Amino acid sequence: MVFLFPSSNSNKTKESASDVRNRYSSRINNFLNQVDSYAIFRSRENALDNLFTWGRKIVDEKQKLDSMYADQKAEKERIEAILGELENKHATAVEQLKQLSKANAEWETRYNEKVANLTIDYTRELDEKERNHDNQINEMTESHAIETTKMKDSHILDLQKLHQEIKYKEIDHKDKIWVKENENKKLVQQLLINQDANLAWPDDKLKFHFQQLQTLVDSVVRKALTQKNQHFGQHLDPTDFIERAGNGKARFLLKSIIWKILKDQFFSVPYGFGALGSGQGYQALMVVYTTWRKIFKDHSNKGPESLAIFQHDEYANKWRSVTFQCISAELSGIEQLGATNDSPIGHFRVENGKKTIDAIKNVVRGISPLPDDSLLSQMEEEIQEISNLALKIALQFGINPAQLLLPIPEHGESIEIGAEFHETSNAASKKGHSFVVDLVTLPGIQKISAKSSEKGSKRVIIPCEIYPMAQSSSVSLTGVLGNI
Repeated sequence: MVFLFPSSNSNKTKESASDVRNRYSSRINNFLNQVDSYAIFRSRENALDNLFTWGRKIVDEKQKLDSMYADQKAEKERIEAILGELENKHATAVEQLKQLSKANAEWETRYNEKVANLTIDYTRELDEKERNHDNQINEMTESHAIETTKMKDSHILDLQKLHQEIKYKEIDHKDKIWVKENENKKLVQQLLINQDANLAWPDDKLKFHFQQLQTLVDSVVRKALTQKNQHFGQHLDPTDFIERAGNGKARFLLKSIIWKILKDQFFSVPYGFGALGSGQGYQALMVVYTTWRKIFKDHSNKGPESLAIFQHDEYANKWRSVTFQCISAELSGIEQLGATNDSPIGHFRVENGKKTIDAIKNVVRGISPLPDDSLLSQMEEEIQEISNLALKIALQFGINPAQLLLPIPEHGESIEIGAEFHETSNAASKKGHSFVVDLVTLPGIQKISAKSSEKGSKRVIIPCEIYPMAQSSSVSLTGVLGNI
């Protein structure tokens, strides 16, 4: 850029002050036009002021540039200081890395040496243990061979002695069998004679059939509890057993319910008079009984309490036994519910059996809001068998000359664990302790002899099983109610 200023020698002609001012103003404007892009927007008449304005602007900009330069210089120095510090740290890190590499190389060398030494020691110990093991195996093999030989020799001698003993025992056993066969023939003949005269079951047979009934009840309970959404309403659980014991104990409640049904339908009256139910069947049996009593004397008492004669009169019990044997013979042809039988007693048996079956089915249906009819169909045969078997057992309560009792303690009653009563866990540690009854899960059977020589003697054929109240205290036995 070329700046044009007036030269003192450029014009020899004398100029006026106005001409000089105009000329310098023109040059100043030309200069400003060259150095300032905004000069064209300024007034051209005030050239000197414009020049001063431009000069001040230049000075201000220079000051700004100087300030910026100073700031940049300071920033550069700061960055150089940081770079210097980073270079020092880098050098330090490089030195530390060299030291760590050296230490790692030394550690790796020591590690390899240690591994090599351990490998040598392990190999040496392993070889020694293998040698010791082989020696022990050889010694055990030799010892076993010697012991086996001794045992074989001893076993041969024992076998020879045993064979000799067996021969002697076979001879003795044959003699005993011959004696037993003769005794059995006599017993069979006597049994056949007794069976012809009396249909009363021996205690073991009564126990066996009652356990069969228990198995059938347990099976029905187990299948009934496979239903979903089980709920025991107030009509099934009036004492709120489930609330106390929890749903996991529902099987005990269901057993108790079914046994109560059987008790009401077959054992509500003692001495077998409840075998045909508590309605018309019971009334018909009582008519037979009262008619027999009237033969000897006036007998106006017609309730269950009138049966007290069977507690002490041996001949009355013989009449009862014969009467119920006749009833059993009459009903023996009915094997299924609904089978035809023209006799009134057959009708009573069918009606009572139907009530029993319907009651059990209603219980099974009642524990679920959506009862499974297919499940009931599967249980039909078992429920019918329960009714049939309960009748046979109930008839034995009439046929047996002795007094058969079905002890069923009441809810809240105190009983003592022992021969007559068991607790559901059947723990030996609870024997002799008293508990408050919550549920009866299995009625018992007791037998009181009617013979004058054995009068009052009681035998427990089946112990009664109870579920005790939670936290029931040990108290003295107050007695057992509900003996039937």
